[in-house]
Amino acid sequence: MRNLLLVVLISSCLFMSGCTFKKYTGKKKRRTSTTATATATAATTASASSANPSDHDPSDLATPIKKPTSHVSTGTTATPSAAPTKNTAAKKPVVKTLSQASIDASKKKNFAAFHNAAQNGDVNAYVKLGDMYLNGDGVQRDLVQAAKWYREAAAAGLSIAQLQMGNFYRDGIGVEKDNDRAIAWYTKAADQGNVKAMLRLGQLYKGTNGQESNAKLALRWYRQAASLGSSEAQFQVNILNSQPDTTIDNALLLKTVQAYAQQGNPLALHEMGDMYTDGRAGRFDPELAAKYYKMAANLGSYDAAVKLANLEYVDPEIVESNQGRLSVERAARSGVAIAQFKLGEMYYRGIGVDRDVATAKDWFLKSAHQHLPVAESMMGDLYMLGKAVPRYYPRAAFWYEQAATHGNTYAQYMISILYEQGFGVNPDLTKSVSWYKSAEGKGDSYAAQTQIAKNYADGIILLKNVNSAIKWYQRAANAGYAPAQAALGDLYSDNVLMPANYDQALRWYADAAAAGYPYGQYCLGLAILEGQGTFPDPHEAANWFARAAQQGYRPAQYQLGMAYFEGRGVRRNDIKAYGWLSMALEDNNDITPTTLSRLVDRMEPDYRDRALQLAQRYQQRYGTEPLIQKP
Repeated sequence: MRNLLLVVLISSCLFMSGCTFKKYTGKKKRRTSTTATATATAATTASASSANPSDHDPSDLATPIKKPTSHVSTGTTATPSAAPTKNTAAKKPVVKTLSQASIDASKKKNFAAFHNAAQNGDVNAYVKLGDMYLNGDGVQRDLVQAAKWYREAAAAGLSIAQLQMGNFYRDGIGVEKDNDRAIAWYTKAADQGNVKAMLRLGQLYKGTNGQESNAKLALRWYRQAASLGSSEAQFQVNILNSQPDTTIDNALLLKTVQAYAQQGNPLALHEMGDMYTDGRAGRFDPELAAKYYKMAANLGSYDAAVKLANLEYVDPEIVESNQGRLSVERAARSGVAIAQFKLGEMYYRGIGVDRDVATAKDWFLKSAHQHLPVAESMMGDLYMLGKAVPRYYPRAAFWYEQAATHGNTYAQYMISILYEQGFGVNPDLTKSVSWYKSAEGKGDSYAAQTQIAKNYADGIILLKNVNSAIKWYQRAANAGYAPAQAALGDLYSDNVLMPANYDQALRWYADAAAAGYPYGQYCLGLAILEGQGTFPDPHEAANWFARAAQQGYRPAQYQLGMAYFEGRGVRRNDIKAYGWLSMALEDNNDITPTTLSRLVDRMEPDYRDRALQLAQRYQQRYGTEPLIQKP
């Protein structure tokens, strides 16, 4: 029984995750899922709209490059030194082709014609102008102007514009997010028979986007859409009919949808993905959502393929399978901008494909040409780094400014720094301050500040400058942003960029931990366990490991399992040790076959079944699926 249990456990891990065992070294395992989500979202903003070196780019006409003479500085914010001489022989002048110039001239002429028609009261021209401002077609992209012209058309009674205004208010595009106003515009469009507006109303009344659920109103709109031939609406009617009360019982809804999903219904599989994405399933589980979206996409659901591509990389392995890559690629090749960006990110990071920065750049560029801000920002990063494109600061500044104009917070901070320091642009303190103010106070400003700090700490995109890194981290950390607080703890404890200051590290880890940030809780546990900045206290360390472990953070689950295995700060408990270590094993978190063998070997026979049952409960509560099956 002991050997069978051990073999099943180890072989299951090897089969399911392809992991190899390695000895725990005592070093912290860096958290990448939450901080990197914020960082990747901010950093990736820069990669989609850059042109390849042969494309014309307005930044080619910018001032000469000011390149730093050194990539390391320990003082205050460094200013780049003298510009190198351009190698004019190596770079041919870039000239816009006549056909491209003609296309641009034609677009501008069309915009002028529609603008004139709109000034004369043509309501259809209102819609066209709104669309042109929305997409930057013949005019600089301007979401506020787009909303203005769509509002004119909507007020004139055009249902397509009313639908778009509902979308704008639902998503906060060109206007402040406001569900009540979104519902008001959707209702106007639905009253004119617009099926898409009916579906949007049904979706909101199901309790999505922060809206209070109302089963009766959701059913009303879904039934109306179903009567007009919508199969999606009919499915929603079927799953909502079982709701006994006005307020939707999501637990009951989940069971109903699961029953349809088990029959292979693509709409049900899609709905399961939605429920695990927005938390209506009882928890936010992007991995499980991705699995359902993949199944729906393989059954022909285009919308599910797009949503799969749109998932944040909370865990890089969400789309690591070939099946996931194909779903994203289908959406990308069909022209979905966010899918193009995600596919570029997969190639850039080597997720599910061989790493290929040149191919990544091509997909980023396609996405950027559709004015996706995160892609434009990523192109700025690529030109700063010189990856798959020449290192060319004027072009980087161009793309950052494009992304900044389209509302990307990270790019607004980056272009502010470039104007302050004169990288790729003439120094301009007024513009620097203006862009900085544009970025401040936005919902993602703290995540963007954290990424800027990381740029300074890494010394790859910006000059390495520990003082600047601390300054930017502290802006977000002092506002209570836990990832920045934990990053400051790392900076003070790593003894790499500056001498270690364990008191400061402990302070920032404690702040992040108190905010409920699992990586901060884990790091605080390690600091307390090792006596860094405080007296060693294995019991208190175990308490912090437990808090992080219960949020699903694998390194903390390993530490808690070892605490129970060794009786370190807690009473030795082989059953709990097995439960937590089995969770850590799923993530290949520094566990050895020897440890497992010793654990199983010393268990009493009747404890082994109990340990297996506990491990399965832990997987259901703190993981995604059972690691092992009972033999």
